[in-house]
Amino acid sequence: MPRRHFSASAIGLALALFGLLGAAARRVRARVADPTGLHWSWPALRRWVDAAPVLWPRIRPSPDDATRRQRAARAASTLASFALPDDAGADAGDLPTLAFFGAARTAHGG
Repeated sequence: MPRRHFSASAIGLALALFGLLGAAARRVRARVADPTGLHWSWPALRRWVDAAPVLWPRIRPSPDDATRRQRAARAASTLASFALPDDAGADAGDLPTLAFFGAARTAHGG
């Protein structure tokens, strides 16, 4: 992704973990970026949620009263819908994995 330190896939996974699975920001960071899990907040996650419709124009804007977690869920659901059925053998119920692959696919014009 332009001007981002993380890949589209990593951002898509982070949005899914936070928005769809309800993981705390520190758990998301531990899974995506920092396995020590020592950080309690992660400003990048907030920025990614806010920027998701710009990073991926196919994501519809959320209602004005939507929480950040709700906006992340919408973004992750949309990204998951762009994954192909054979992407790493992910099944239809594995939304974080589907968001990971869908984010990569849409970031590259797919």
